[in-house]
Amino acid sequence: MLQKTFAHSLRLDAGQLCAVERGTRGPLDAASLERAAALLSLSASERRELEWAARHDRLVKHAIREGAWRDEVELYSLCLEALHNLRPEQRIGLVQLVRRFNDSAKELASLTPVNRDMEDLP
Repeated sequence: MLQKTFAHSLRLDAGQLCAVERGTRGPLDAASLERAAALLSLSASERRELEWAARHDRLVKHAIREGAWRDEVELYSLCLEALHNLRPEQRIGLVQLVRRFNDSAKELASLTPVNRDMEDLP
């Protein structure tokens, strides 16, 4: 199927679809994703992956629009992906791990002098 035909089947023009593919436009909405999945004859598992990828991209793009730093966005994306790759009963373990890491980070930060210039470091 030609890209233009595929785009029109999704009720988009070819330029819009191209922008989605390049990542310069956000992911397709739920209705367009459903039409794409049907046109591509995706299995239920493939549809779930497509929906997850779109949800992930929407969340990451929102963080970027809100001014998140690059390392914040990367960590956010990695945590979302880790959650996605775990079974539901395993997810609590990841949440607990991140909580422990956060507690450790706070403790480490409390041991570091607050107003110390970098040139004062040994």
